[in-house]
Amino acid sequence: MPESSITHLIRSIADSQSARISLSTSAGETLHLDCIYKEGIAPRFFLVFPPKKLPENINMAQHCSISIRNHDEDTAPLSLNAKIEEIIGDRTLELTAKSSIDPTSLREFFRVAIHVPVTISFEPESDDDLERQWSLSGETLDISGSGLLALFSEECPDRQRIKIAIELSSPQASVVCIGHVVYTRRVRKGRWHIALHFDDIVSKHRDIIISNCLYEQRRQLKETLQPSP
Repeated sequence: MPESSITHLIRSIADSQSARISLSTSAGETLHLDCIYKEGIAPRFFLVFPPKKLPENINMAQHCSISIRNHDEDTAPLSLNAKIEEIIGDRTLELTAKSSIDPTSLREFFRVAIHVPVTISFEPESDDDLERQWSLSGETLDISGSGLLALFSEECPDRQRIKIAIELSSPQASVVCIGHVVYTRRVRKGRWHIALHFDDIVSKHRDIIISNCLYEQRRQLKETLQPSP
């Protein structure tokens, strides 16, 4: 994107929008941090972090990915590639936007802790296999536009062609899609963490999931940034 275009894009972002940055440390670790967008002289801008969240060993030479909430809450966030120019105090970064990023490439990036009911089930393709039917109800631990992690009372016996039904709350909606199991892990008290990837999901339902992620991210970030009484 030409500089004039990226400058125009940065100027279009409203001040104090919630955002998320993916940055690298000097130790090679990648961190995903919630923050608040603050206006600067475009294409420069600032990101403000909650107290004690900004790491000290940031790799200044490595460009970072940033997602910033759009004016329209039902629209996918703006996604940018940016260079860190300066660390200001212990809570603020000044950055220069370099290019925009296709938001579909950052679906995993916007993974937000959301706890809502979820049911997974397996429906065989042939009547001869009906005894293989099963269904498990649980609770999501985090969700993104491309998958989720949830807690269940037992492990699922199949890994492919899993029907996933999620009851979302902000906005309220029932989302159904088909996916596969990425991994399972037994945790305390005989329960299981099951991670699933969405393989077949309509765009409308994916947009509803992303809207729920953005709403919950803003709510959590506001709580984090509120000053202590």
